[in-house]
Amino acid sequence: MQTVRAILLSALAAALLAGCGESRSVRLGRQAMADGRYPSAIHYFERDLQYHPDAANRPEIEGLIRQCRALLSSQTADVAYAQLQKSYDVVLAENRRLEGELRRLQAEISAAERNREPGSTIPPAVVSRAEKAEAKAAKKAKKRENAAEGRTYTVRSGDTLSSIAKKTYGSASKWQLILDANRDKIPNAKSLRAGITLSIPPEED
Repeated sequence: MQTVRAILLSALAAALLAGCGESRSVRLGRQAMADGRYPSAIHYFERDLQYHPDAANRPEIEGLIRQCRALLSSQTADVAYAQLQKSYDVVLAENRRLEGELRRLQAEISAAERNREPGSTIPPAVVSRAEKAEAKAAKKAKKRENAAEGRTYTVRSGDTLSSIAKKTYGSASKWQLILDANRDKIPNAKSLRAGITLSIPPEED
């Protein structure tokens, strides 16, 4: 009796599904794809295939998943390029400012040399300020250069996006930067798995 009832229920569900056309997951996936939310679209399409592995439109859904992944990869590359361009512009502006500061200090030293009396020395305070400015310029330029190059991080067991942000940026609150730069690998925070290599984008100023 139970077997006959199960068969009837299954047939009824199949008939209802056929009458309604595409499943709700597919409709949500198409909408997300149209809105440019490719990770969400992939999630809905894959969920549909999981629940309906023998669906007649399976080849079409698999094709949509491949298309979403290609678009997501292109979107991620565009975001990464924009972030690198922004970092480069910041580095360039900072270098110009520091170069101006160095020229000013060098002019101050030259003026002090011209005006000093024979046998006297340049005031230590002037020399010290020039040396500190030069060291500061070199340190900042190196820091910006490293940031612009970007980094990677291989996820370990027990890691979360917040803990990775803490290790790489020094602030757990910057986990969203990592998620946004790696949507092709981790559509959401719950999909983080050990062994995945993540791109660590430059920090936003």
